[in-house]
Amino acid sequence: VTEQTFKISVPESLSLSGTNIRFVATDQAGNKQKKDKMVTVCVDKGSPVINAVSVYINEDEDVNGQKITKHPTINVKLTDNLSIDRVDFVITYPNGTTVTKSKQASINAPNQEVSVDYRLPNDENLEDGEYTIKAIAYDKSGRASYPKYLEYDVDTKDPIFKVSVEAGAKPGQKYVSSSVVRVLLKAEDDNVDPAKLVVTDNGEVIHD
Repeated sequence: VTEQTFKISVPESLSLSGTNIRFVATDQAGNKQKKDKMVTVCVDKGSPVINAVSVYINEDEDVNGQKITKHPTINVKLTDNLSIDRVDFVITYPNGTTVTKSKQASINAPNQEVSVDYRLPNDENLEDGEYTIKAIAYDKSGRASYPKYLEYDVDTKDPIFKVSVEAGAKPGQKYVSSSVVRVLLKAEDDNVDPAKLVVTDNGEVIHD
């Protein structure tokens, strides 16, 4: 008995059901194999594409570009010609530490945009500063997408102000005759938003 090896080129599968390859053998004497042999393979030559990466705290609250006080949910929108297996999130912390988190997706949606969410556990270390997210998607054939990047800032510290009288009164003086007293507020926080500063006089807002 002589064993022979044959190779064929299989085109890319058009659907998730794959490509059925049927073999029928006939020898030189005309004897035909009594039962066909068939194998099914799913040939996927396309790579996933990440269309967008964003972060949110609540589902209706997109916080891209804003400073936040806790870990957000990372959302990835992506497409593939056949299916998505998983998305890897490479997270760089403010101190330079890098960790990789994987979210299994196993989504079969040929050429349709799908959404994958990932949120760090609540007990995950939370540091103030800038976080960098690199998202990479993989399909079931192991092909990877080009990475997509996103940055967000965490700020959990309360703002601290120092108050001093600049003009119209002396430090500690309670009663003054001047109609204008200038008070200097000095913020010891780089993230203070002047537009959100509220000044009150006996409960009445005099500046906002």
